[in-house]
Amino acid sequence: MEQKDFEHMYQALTQDGRKGHLMTFDAPTGSGKTYSVTHFFSGASATRAEFSCFFL
Repeated sequence: MEQKDFEHMYQALTQDGRKGHLMTFDAPTGSGKTYSVTHFFSGASATRAEFSCFFL
């Protein structure tokens, strides 16, 4: 996954202003999903005051 993919997902999750969205990722084990998501969330929370998330 690339940074633009995460930006697109962020826009999809926040465009209507509601909270409580769920997104799943269909990718094989070992493809870097957890690392990529936490890296994006860390950057987003550092640069966007309105950003909050819960990651399982």
